[in-house]
Amino acid sequence: MKRVRTFVFVIAWLAAAPVQSQTTSDIDAYYPDLQTLYQDIHRNPELAFQEVHESARKHRTHMRTGAYCLAVGRVADATLVRGLFP
Repeated sequence: MKRVRTFVFVIAWLAAAPVQSQTTSDIDAYYPDLQTLYQDIHRNPELAFQEVHESARKHRTHMRTGAYCLAVGRVADATLVRGLFP
């Protein structure tokens, strides 16, 4: 049984190797945009707090649920703009 698990693990690892290199190259291609986004997010953390606070107040719920509502709304807006993306 241990040999079978090891064999399955090795096959899965070998199959994932091309996907991993493709993913790495995709991340490298988007790195400047991701770096800019990361810096922008961490430059003004109080803005994120205000957005979540307003969402929680608007929906009359806790901050955690307000953040979830905000995130789902952003995904819905992006889906409307871009359409379904595979």
